[in-house]
Amino acid sequence: MNNTFEDLQSGWNKSRESVSSSKIKLDELISSAKSRQRSNLVFHYGNMGVLLLTAIALIVVWQVWMPFQEILSIAGILTMTGSLVLRIFLEWISAVKSKKINLIDNTRETNQDLIRYYRFRKTMHGTVTIALVVIYLAGLLMIMPELSRYIKIWLLVLFNSAFLLSGLFIIYKVRQSIKKEMENLRFFMSIDEQLNE
Repeated sequence: MNNTFEDLQSGWNKSRESVSSSKIKLDELISSAKSRQRSNLVFHYGNMGVLLLTAIALIVVWQVWMPFQEILSIAGILTMTGSLVLRIFLEWISAVKSKKINLIDNTRETNQDLIRYYRFRKTMHGTVTIALVVIYLAGLLMIMPELSRYIKIWLLVLFNSAFLLSGLFIIYKVRQSIKKEMENLRFFMSIDEQLNE
């Protein structure tokens, strides 16, 4: 009888340690998820800041340094600035969607929220980003005729080369971001499949 009690007590202690260990792991998981969510928000706000500074620079530089007179050039500046403002708005929507994900809600609901969020990001990075880059490029091409009157040809070639290189860099960074977010989407979709089993 005493041996049975000791076995029972030993089993209970081990179970208690297991529950305590599980609670610590759960707390670590929640903490990690919240940290990742904060990191995503910092990323979104950083993108918004860079895009906003670029839009302001476009307006200031081309109103002060090169005040365009032709309607085509003005339309080009507005097109470029408009595409940046639209992208800022989409980043803001992403930040709002990210904030709304309740990481300590029930698992299925949280997972569904994460899947919806990453599907939105996939659409935003895919079709929408490509369309906005094309629109921005169209705006840049619209200002080229008048811009060529203000600056020397070698500077115009340098400007276009820098734009091309920065465009390639942006495409590279967007592709990296897409890959990372698609890995996250696949991960959460696999969790969803496991929860539905």
